[in-house]
Amino acid sequence: MKIFKIIAAMLTCVVLLASCTGDSSNVVISAKDTQSADITANMYNYWASTSKANFMHSYTDIEDTDEFWHSEYEEGKTYAEYLDSLVLEDIKTTAVCLSLYNEMRLSLTESQREAIDNTINGYLSEYAGGNKNTLNNALSAYGANMSILREVKEAEAKRTLVYDFLFSEGGEKALRDEDYEKYYQENYYHFQIIYINNKYEYVLDSKGNYTTNADGTYVTRALSGDALDAKNQSIKTVCDKIAAGEDFDSLFNTYSEQKTYTNGYYFTASDSYSNAVFYKLIGDISSIEEGETTVAEYDSGTYIMKRLPLDENAWNQSINKDFFNSFETLAANAAFRVFTSEQFDSLTIDTEFISKYSVANVNANDLF
Repeated sequence: MKIFKIIAAMLTCVVLLASCTGDSSNVVISAKDTQSADITANMYNYWASTSKANFMHSYTDIEDTDEFWHSEYEEGKTYAEYLDSLVLEDIKTTAVCLSLYNEMRLSLTESQREAIDNTINGYLSEYAGGNKNTLNNALSAYGANMSILREVKEAEAKRTLVYDFLFSEGGEKALRDEDYEKYYQENYYHFQIIYINNKYEYVLDSKGNYTTNADGTYVTRALSGDALDAKNQSIKTVCDKIAAGEDFDSLFNTYSEQKTYTNGYYFTASDSYSNAVFYKLIGDISSIEEGETTVAEYDSGTYIMKRLPLDENAWNQSINKDFFNSFETLAANAAFRVFTSEQFDSLTIDTEFISKYSVANVNANDLF
């Protein structure tokens, strides 16, 4: 079981909520010479809980068990340790932004504060029927109450404001074309695929039309017999021809059952994809060098892949637009994280106290 790298146990500690209106928990992250960046234990708990839920939705192989959290992610590091490191880095980024928000004398607008009010009032109405005690009790599972939730939402809004101020168009750190090209060259893979479906076929009705399941998806069945033999023979033929030195593009044109992207595929581990097969493809293609080929068989079929050079400026070419819809945002977010991480040394971290809020321990926050 492996999460591709790129990205409800009950709390074992007692969360101290001073009252339904405050937060007297320990400050676990602080910045030099200012209290504006203080992150309390309860705030940390909330963000760890929310991150845990996000991880569990994003990676279907996560199991919320002690066995899983303490199993090995990579040599010398458990899954819990790896994901905890991502949570800590993200919260440190927020702390830096809170300090910058104060330093740059930024201010949330009235509409931004109103949006936070509307979010909290929405929770109050939807989940608690207007009863504040009910909402506070529900939030306490994640180390929060309505007051702490407001602090959290304001901190998130301030972080966004700092990001927009610095990295949006016209900002002093807004990216230029050369910055985008550098990010593309360092983070993307370019490859072509000869795809052969040797796994399933569609079930047709008596008139030759596709049939559908109750949810509207097409009905399929596993390939077998002569149909399966023919597909496997095609795969063998392609592999033999590649080994004999035949041109990959020619074989692509002859054998691939998917020819939508004749210019090849551009993927990055930094993006989010709807189908897990894309993460598997990235993992396989990253293990070979340019010009080399590899064969991968998944539940959806067999993928014979060749890693290609990264064409200059491919991110800005219309033929490749399907692969770069989020490109500028991804590049700006990466630059933002580099910028903020350079200021992590200014933070004081109570690592021992923070360890209580491991993803292995906190409740997954799907609600708030």
